[in-house]
Amino acid sequence: MGCGASAQQNTVIDVSLRDATKPLPGIKTVPLDTTKAEVFSKAHVVKSAIGLPFKPVSMTDKKGIPGLRPHHVTIVGCGFLSTNTAFRLVRNGVAGRVTLTDLTSKRVKVTGEVLDLEDIGGMVDHAPLSLASQADIIVFTGGRQPRKGQVGMDVLTENKEYMQKVMTEMKPIRPETLMLVADEPNDVLTYFAQEWSGLPRAHVFGIGTTLEACRVRVGLSQILGVHHSSVSCHLLGATGKHSFVPWSLAQICGIPLRSFPGINDLNFDTFFARSKVQMLRNH
Repeated sequence: MGCGASAQQNTVIDVSLRDATKPLPGIKTVPLDTTKAEVFSKAHVVKSAIGLPFKPVSMTDKKGIPGLRPHHVTIVGCGFLSTNTAFRLVRNGVAGRVTLTDLTSKRVKVTGEVLDLEDIGGMVDHAPLSLASQADIIVFTGGRQPRKGQVGMDVLTENKEYMQKVMTEMKPIRPETLMLVADEPNDVLTYFAQEWSGLPRAHVFGIGTTLEACRVRVGLSQILGVHHSSVSCHLLGATGKHSFVPWSLAQICGIPLRSFPGINDLNFDTFFARSKVQMLRNH
């Protein structure tokens, strides 16, 4: 059968990344291109939540792919990171519905944050954890951030207990849901979220070194006099003190970093060490 006819055929799509041979119960027959569109749309929502560049997706894109719909995003937590994430999603029109939720003891604060967010438009509400867990995407931001002088591992015990309580109240979570963990220590909590959520492991992921990489890109852009969007640079390893930059892969405007004019004056080790100190101070 040709490629042109494939878009017209209804194909059963298995969204389970854990076992590609066994479709999940309740998955309906859907057009192949529609399923691809849904995946792309979810990716845009997640990118917006963590501050990465994104291209808004309309209900019908330029290729006429049907089936796109506004996604429902639940944000766990009511602190600065939670409300800032909700603000970005609503302000940029990425999510069709944003729900804030937290433990019962924080219900009053959650309600107050929702009332503030309603002023910027968009559909924002609050719900208990048991209902909010039925969203398309869950962003976990409810843990305590490290205080000045602390690192992520210093708040592990507290944030681990908090996450376990939340997961217990949220279950059962829709098997199609994606979960993004933004709390510290990110790598460790992402592992526990995979273990406790009941979701396929590939549906639960953390922001990793995304924010640290953003700070490094901004620092390089200031030194070299270019816009930060022209800097391609990533961090590998665990978040915090154990991350590192593969400088051989970094690029400026598509040019390898080590070949960029003026780069010979930059001491990479000193620059990155200074960036790490600034990251710890920001905590």
